[in-house]
Amino acid sequence: MDIDDSEATFSAAALGYRDSGVRGVPEMLSAGQKWAVLEVKVCNEGSEPIQTSPFPWSLAYPDGVRVESAGMNAGDLPQPLYPMDAKVGDGDCVRGNIAFQVPKEGRPERVLYSPDTIDVPVEWRLGK
Repeated sequence: MDIDDSEATFSAAALGYRDSGVRGVPEMLSAGQKWAVLEVKVCNEGSEPIQTSPFPWSLAYPDGVRVESAGMNAGDLPQPLYPMDAKVGDGDCVRGNIAFQVPKEGRPERVLYSPDTIDVPVEWRLGK
C-alpha cells in the first residue's frame, strides 16, 4: 500500500502471518501465550531517507485487543528478522519477520501499521 505523508513517500505491505510452530524464547512467554511472526516489507519511494522499525506494527483482535511487537531479534525466531532500526534510502526496501507474543486462543483479524508520520493506521485483513 502506498503511503504519502508530509515527510516521506513509501509503501508498506503485510506479506504473511504465522502463529503455529513458531519457535522463539519460551522463557519470555507468559502463561497462555505463544509466538507469532508477521512478515512485512517497507520500501522508500521518495528521495529522502526513511527510518523503519518493528514498533509501528501491531495486531488487532475482534474484541478490541491490540498486540504490539515484542521488539526482539533473539532466540530461534524465523529468519530473516525485521531490523530494529534501519535507514532506507531512495528506492531501497526492508523486509523481514516481526515477533509477537499472542494469546494461544483466538486469532487477530487485522494488521495495523501506524508510524508517527501518518494520522490514521494503514490496515490489512488477515484470512482465517
